[in-house]
Amino acid sequence: MEISSDHAQYVRSGTLTYEATNVSDGLQREIVRDCITRAGLASADQGLPESVKVRHGRNAQGKLLHYYLNFSGTSKTITYSYKNGTDLLLQKRLNKGETFTIGPWDLVIVSE
Repeated sequence: MEISSDHAQYVRSGTLTYEATNVSDGLQREIVRDCITRAGLASADQGLPESVKVRHGRNAQGKLLHYYLNFSGTSKTITYSYKNGTDLLLQKRLNKGETFTIGPWDLVIVSE
């Protein structure tokens, strides 16, 4: 296949991961996780249990918020990896590196 000169200007350098086969869901997660890590985009969020999703935002006062949502019927224990904050629903202090538990089908909102 020939690449036209119009497209060649966009090709610089880097790494490409090409999958030429079907892989299991578990292996696909590991491939994507490896790509994210090699690209320097990995964060503690990638280490969360599969059923726990996290979103980040800011409130009206500009404080950073972390929303942890547990989409499963079992409790999950998480290690908090951001700056010290407060669990807004329990009004409890949460320090970086401390663990907390999210109940089944529940959420935790932390304000830094």
